[in-house]
Amino acid sequence: MKKPLSHWGVAALCALWLLSFYNGRFWQEMWQTTATSDSRWLFVASLFLVLFLLFTALLNLLSLPGFFKPPIIFLLLLSSVSAYFVNTYGVYINRDMLHNVFLTDLREVRDLLSPSLYLYLLFLGILPALLLARLPMAPLPWRGLPRRLSISFLCVVAAVGVVYGQFAHYAAYFRNHRESRHLLVPVNTLYATGGYLKQRYAKKGRPFEKTGEDIHRRIQPPQSSRKRVVVLIVGETARAANFQLGGYGRPTNPQLSQVKNLVYFDQATSCGTDTATSLPCMFAYATRDTYDADRAHHRENLLDVVKRGAIRVVWLDNQAGVGCKGLCNRVEHQELARANRPEFCDDQECHDEILVQALAEVLNEPAQESWIVLHQMGSHGPAYYKRYPKAFQRFEPVCTTPELNNCTQSEIVNAYDNTILYTDHVAAGVIRLLQSRQEQWAGMVLYASDHGESLGEKNLYLHGIPYRIAPREQTHIPMLMWFSDAYLSDYHLDPGCLLRQKGKPVSHFNLFSTILGAFDLGSSTYHPEQDILGPCRQV
Repeated sequence: MKKPLSHWGVAALCALWLLSFYNGRFWQEMWQTTATSDSRWLFVASLFLVLFLLFTALLNLLSLPGFFKPPIIFLLLLSSVSAYFVNTYGVYINRDMLHNVFLTDLREVRDLLSPSLYLYLLFLGILPALLLARLPMAPLPWRGLPRRLSISFLCVVAAVGVVYGQFAHYAAYFRNHRESRHLLVPVNTLYATGGYLKQRYAKKGRPFEKTGEDIHRRIQPPQSSRKRVVVLIVGETARAANFQLGGYGRPTNPQLSQVKNLVYFDQATSCGTDTATSLPCMFAYATRDTYDADRAHHRENLLDVVKRGAIRVVWLDNQAGVGCKGLCNRVEHQELARANRPEFCDDQECHDEILVQALAEVLNEPAQESWIVLHQMGSHGPAYYKRYPKAFQRFEPVCTTPELNNCTQSEIVNAYDNTILYTDHVAAGVIRLLQSRQEQWAGMVLYASDHGESLGEKNLYLHGIPYRIAPREQTHIPMLMWFSDAYLSDYHLDPGCLLRQKGKPVSHFNLFSTILGAFDLGSSTYHPEQDILGPCRQV
């Protein structure tokens, strides 16, 4: 008969297993960020020891009668999935990323399923879990609890001692690289889950704040049969680096490049690096210094304020699962991602031209001043090849798998560039539609992506890196405006002045006052210095 194993010994083995086989990306990051340190080897080795002692202490605390194996098995399964995304895509798992996960629908989950994920789950999750389940363990009487607590306490004391011996190195490193904790499996996922649940349940009972209750007309609209319409296209995962309008060497914007009265902003930045963060702050009354994500969820947003100003507000959405994240709950909205329109949709998703069709239907209704938001599927990864019709596969060969690390970078970029080419077609289609309706509508179009994307630079893929350390590819976004001749004439905008704004640094935080300004709405929430159009009005 096999000798039963002690629980603290199994805890130590599991701690060693987790640190050694699930955290390749974490140790790679540690090694790279300590490259200039004279004591690099000593620091990394001491950190491994510290984490080993702390993991052992925590896992040993699970050694309660009848309770030891199930939570560790769960941790192994959870860690195998977390390790796949961290090691494969360089994903930092934090509260915002977990928020995105909980909003992901079945279609997006399907895009992420891959043979590599199944291998991670098999070899780092299921097989170790089965092995642990079969291990003979010593009995766990309650009277042994003080001894088990003592072992955990000694492990923590030893870890503190190691840190104390190199305190200056630890303090300096984690002050400058505190985001690295979001790479440490499974701590990252557990910590993010706690933060997400805290945020979610803190919402209950919190009062909902009004915003812009003093909204009013600064300038009355002209007496004309045509009405003002502003269309905001919220792009998805488009990065400025791949926009021809911004100097990219490929013709990814062949249609927009030919459009008159179009201004492309070279220095536009996002307010976040993932949709769960960026979408709410795009519509929040805030600046980068004052934005509070928790407060934004309990406060009226730009949609509410514009609606209060007697403007019709309509949200058209082509992102199933993600949707408007509650922003559009108090205005007219349509979910189009699962529409029964075979010309745009298959059994999995709809292409973004469905938004142009839906916009045309809204514009067919009796004209009244309107703000219409189009929320794209855009360049949502990693299955970029699914985001556009085959007719727009101009750049080849393309990556046709969500396992981006199995494709060459040129294949990934080709697939991604095709999504930008298609976005160009969709945005140009919106503009053509408004041009054709100038007798009814004085139109303006504003396009801004929610965040950018990494395509393998620095071995990073997708997005979601904490903003403080995010690469420019994830924060430098395309933003552009177009104005019909009718809008320029009716609302006295100087085209030459608008073109001079193209090099001005702008961000998502400019949208609030810019949209209010586009409708000549005044409020204590309107700040002229944040209105991109402000300097160009001839009033």
